[in-house]
Parts: sequence; C-alpha cells; structure tokens
Amino acid sequence: MVDYAIEFFKNIKKKYGENRGRKTEIKTFDNIIAAKVVAKNQKLYVNREEGFIGTSMRKDEFLCDCSDIDEIIVFRKDGKVVVTKVDKKTFVGKNIIHAAVFKKKDERTTYNLIYTNGVNKNSYMKRFQITSSTRDKEYDLTKNSKGEIIYFTVNPNGEAEKVSVHLRALQRLKKLKIDIDFSDLAIKGKLSMGNLVCKTPIKKIELREEGVSTLSARKIWFDDVVNKLNVDERGQFLGEFESNDKILVVHKSGIMQLLNFDLSRHFNEDILLIEKWKSQQPLTAVYYDGQKECYFIKRFLAVDSDKANTIISSSKGSYLEIISSHPSPDINISYIKERGKDRKEETINAVEFIAVKGDKAQGNKLSSKKIQKIELFESETEEEEIVINDEAIATTENVQEDSDNNELKAVKSDDSKIIIDEDSTDNQFKLEL
Repeated sequence: MVDYAIEFFKNIKKKYGENRGRKTEIKTFDNIIAAKVVAKNQKLYVNREEGFIGTSMRKDEFLCDCSDIDEIIVFRKDGKVVVTKVDKKTFVGKNIIHAAVFKKKDERTTYNLIYTNGVNKNSYMKRFQITSSTRDKEYDLTKNSKGEIIYFTVNPNGEAEKVSVHLRALQRLKKLKIDIDFSDLAIKGKLSMGNLVCKTPIKKIELREEGVSTLSARKIWFDDVVNKLNVDERGQFLGEFESNDKILVVHKSGIMQLLNFDLSRHFNEDILLIEKWKSQQPLTAVYYDGQKECYFIKRFLAVDSDKANTIISSSKGSYLEIISSHPSPDINISYIKERGKDRKEETINAVEFIAVKGDKAQGNKLSSKKIQKIELFESETEEEEIVINDEAIATTENVQEDSDNNELKAVKSDDSKIIIDEDSTDNQFKLEL
C-alpha cells in the first residue's frame, strides 16, 4: 500500500507538474462586505392576512429572493413598520401591505403615504425614507396607535406620482375632489406627521399620473467579481442614471437586454458588453454564423423593449465575437495561412464598411477568406480642427475666418450640426441651424 501510494502521488506530480498551465485565475480582492455580495439562495414568502413571513412557507405568496443574512422591512395597514431578520417563519402582524429586503443607508427608496389619523380623523400625506431601524421594533407612521394607511407606494428612485382624492358627499361640502402632486412634498423622517389632506372622510384615491424621480441622477458601477451592480464605486463605472434610464447588456450567446438598474439583480458571467443605454448610439457586432461557417458584421440601434432579443443567427454553433458601442470602431482581421502563403492582416472601419440597419438584419459578410483572429480597436475621439471651404457640414459652435487664406475654420466642440455657406460676392457667410 505504501509503494502504491508513493507511485500515485508521483504520477499526480508528473501529470500536473511544471509544464501544465494553470486553469484557475488568481485575483486580489478588496475588503468586501458580506451583506452586499452574498448569494440570494433563499426564497421569501408572505401571508399578508395572517401576518407571517418566512422562507419555509412555500404554499403562500412568493415575495422575492433573499439571503440568510438579510433583513426584511414590513409595512402594515395599521400604520406600523418593522424590520426583522430572515427566518423560516416569523409573525410580523396582520394585514401586511408591503414587504421587501431592507437596505440600510438607502437614500433612494422613497415611500409616499396618505393615512387617517385615529384621534382627529383627519387625513395626512407625507414622503419619507427609512435609512436605519432597530431590529424588531415597531414604528408608528400615523403618529398614534389608532391610525390607518389608505394609500401607499414604494419608489426605488424617489418617484413622485400625482393622485386624485375623492371625498364622500356630505352636507354643505362643495369640493368633492382634491388633486395631489407628491413632488410638492419635502422628504421628511418616517415619524413626521406630514401635511394635511382634508378633514372629511375619503371615499377613494385614484392614480392620475405616474411619478418621475425627484432625486439627482444615481451613479452606478458594475462589479465583475460578483456580477452585480453597486453604488459603492466597485468595478466598472456605468454612468449616472435617471429613473427612466436603462442598462444595455449583451451576452456572448447574442442575447441583448435592456434592464433597469435594480441593485439586487445578478448577471450571468458571459457578458460581452454592459453599459448605459443610449438610444441613438449604433452598436457594431461581429458574429460567427454556424450554418454558413463564416463571420458577419452588422451595425444597428438597440430597440427599446422589455424582452430579450437575439441579434445573431439562431443556427447551431453561432456565437457573438465582438460587440461595441464606439461611434467608429476599427476591426483588425488576421487570416489563416493557405498553400504556404502568408496573408496580410486587414483593418476595416465599421462605419465605412456597412450602414446602420435593423437589429434583425443579417449584416455583411466580413471576408470570404478563412479568418484566424479578429480584434477590435476603439480609438479615442479627440477634439480636432476642421477646415471648411465653400459649403460643408461641421459639428461646431465656434466658427472663425482665417484672414490670411480666406478659409473658414471650425473648432469641433459638440454634436450640434450647422451648415456653413460662404457668399463669394461680399465675403460674408451664413450659419444655418
């Protein structure tokens, strides 16, 4: 047995020794907060009427994915809010109107609320955020223990909607409808009383207009270590996002998606491109068609859709090689040596090679020769001086005349297009927007 064990380990050393390349990747990690990167390996369920919430209640309503170390925030119709730890089954109070994973120090999620005060029967409205809370402690949002919530919304990016409040028809009451714009309200603490809506009973509340964000743009990063979005400046900076902005995600399989910037979303590892979506910015894609056994190139605009779209051939063996949002990328092509002859590398400019078409278009064949390697080059766009003679199109705001050679010069400064027309009879020129 000893001899056998020795030979066994010698064989492992020989097989996986010096000449064998490493297949794993060594990375250096910064200090990571477990709560921010932990896997959502549990499913959370809720029984709103009975007031139970937990991960073992599979017969009840599915709420969301969560982790073992998450905390849950729960709002009830009686105006109480409580934060509790995820467990198999926990009683949090009857008549739950909202429950979600609680995010500490969240200064974006804003709650819009209209409630009836249990003492004077008046109705009040307020906007508030909950950035911290003592675990398992109930807070009263209605200022006393006898209030009731009659309208409640959760706004992940500080949205403020408009609603119409219909009052009960009482004697001597002339005005039966009140229009409310939540953007007129300041965001205060969760225990504030809020602003008075009315002193008469409310019949119903109707949504009049969807809300838009009242907060500043949110800076979002993508961390490719855990494949999640964050606001902690980890990974690739995607940009500043307003409430209606979306993230463009393209996978190696050729699937393209437009997604909101939900920080709880987890992405797959086969992402080729992830960035802030710009509706008028064309994408350049090079893909291999498994059926035709050749490469195609296409330029297209990403269509605004909630559904995932396939931008390459659906035939077996097809895959996306390159995807870029650069305005004018260069594609370098290396060819396979044939009949003992070397073929020179070729570089093509995507803008000159093909026009912008639909996202379902096949595109143009990249080359009839056998391709060995394809590389993408994205040159930085620099400000440059453009010399304009007679009639031309320039992207500029600053146009000057060179007195020495009577040429018009334009300094490129932005994307505004102007037509410059020089009148040769009186040496004057016009700028036509």
